[in-house]
Amino acid sequence: MSIPADPASPVASTLTGARRTAREGTLSEQSQSTRDFLEMEEMASELVSTARSREESDRTRSRVTQYSHPSRVNELLAAVDAGLAEANAPEADASDERIVWHGDRVEVRHPKEILRRLDQLEELIKTADEQPAETVAPADSISEHPRVEAFAWPSAVATNPCVICGGTTALRKYSIEGVSEQLVECVSCGLGSLFPMPDVTRIKSFYPAEYYGTPSAKFEPLVESGVRAGSRARVRSLLKGIPAGSHVLDVGCGRGVMLRAALDLGYTAHGVEISAEAAAGVDPRAHVRIASDLTEAGYETNSMDAVVLWHVLEHLPQPGRTLSEIRRILKPGGRLVLAVPNFASWQSRWAGADWFHLDLPRHLYHFSPDTLSLLLHRHGFAKQSCRHFAALQNPFGWLQSAFNRASGSPRNSLYSLLHRGGDHEDARSLSPAKRFLFKAAFAVGLPIAAAVSLLEAALGEGGTIAVTAELGCVERHPEPADNSRRALAAAY
Repeated sequence: MSIPADPASPVASTLTGARRTAREGTLSEQSQSTRDFLEMEEMASELVSTARSREESDRTRSRVTQYSHPSRVNELLAAVDAGLAEANAPEADASDERIVWHGDRVEVRHPKEILRRLDQLEELIKTADEQPAETVAPADSISEHPRVEAFAWPSAVATNPCVICGGTTALRKYSIEGVSEQLVECVSCGLGSLFPMPDVTRIKSFYPAEYYGTPSAKFEPLVESGVRAGSRARVRSLLKGIPAGSHVLDVGCGRGVMLRAALDLGYTAHGVEISAEAAAGVDPRAHVRIASDLTEAGYETNSMDAVVLWHVLEHLPQPGRTLSEIRRILKPGGRLVLAVPNFASWQSRWAGADWFHLDLPRHLYHFSPDTLSLLLHRHGFAKQSCRHFAALQNPFGWLQSAFNRASGSPRNSLYSLLHRGGDHEDARSLSPAKRFLFKAAFAVGLPIAAAVSLLEAALGEGGTIAVTAELGCVERHPEPADNSRRALAAAY
């Protein structure tokens, strides 16, 4: 005979409590661990939601990501663990409101504890947001060649929309000594970029006065003569078919090595440079404008027959804006000549954080052939040709990257030794014996590095991407990989 129980009766209450106690007693150790994990996941979600609600700008979000204090976060999460353990203790009151049953699923809640911990975590975020100086080195202390290290466990980070695919998730790839910014890689298209993207003022701090060399020379005499000869050959090749007297613009002309070559070949040479100090050695026959970027230089529409961006695009915080301006000032049928380091090259993958052409933090973007083609396509350029060999950049990239990996000397010491006659702090730190060995290895290794560079270029894996492009038609691209198809489609 069964007797229906009145839910309000003491008997029913006792039975309910007994059922709860029985259910709690049958929870396996695995179930308790799962419950704890779910609770921690909920706490993490609350933390992310709280942090995002506090973000007033993308810059603030990046600072929160950069300047968190892992040790203090771990202490707080450990305290939450302790609270969960207390709630799960066998002697916990079955009527405790922190334990809520949903059918066969149990949920543990700690309203006061959660709020208190979130308040502490909010304060932690606020403190990190207000005190970036703890991890940001003063601008004047940034080394010209800071040490770069790969993250042992790359983690995902929310970023501004990628300039190639619009994706907002990237993996942290490399950290930079003395610099708060990091190199991240877009998970959708593989574009490398500095994160957070610095403003113009901070970018200027990445270029110390000694970076440009003297107006007359940047390297030792023998190397300098090779640089100038290589520039003449390069300009002659890149501008082949463009008649003498045509107007050629070199964006980021620096001390004017390519401008002088263009002048000697009979072209009307124009240059844009952000730094008057960098342009101090430009040939007076060239027409140079000092401007913060190309759009501020004020060139007329359809005024140029060719525009050169030789290892400059990677330095620009808004590469798409520059390409749009080039499209405006190029004459119909005009030519864009563009070169950047190849982030997908053999030497980049082999050297990793020791790759010479990373040039962090000055290189703000790191392109592969695919990402560069997509960027050009988006801004109305059709690729005419693409080469992967540069006589100056590729072999030296192999040599200096190998020295960075093996020598134990300051980063890019060989470059510093050849740069400005070795009158550089990193070069002066080398012993006379090591200076001799570096120069001997340079002389012996250069032919070997050149041979490897020719091989990688022939296979489309060279350390440089050199493109000539024209205005007009839109070229078709290969079908993107499944994990990036949606993001790349959004770019169009």
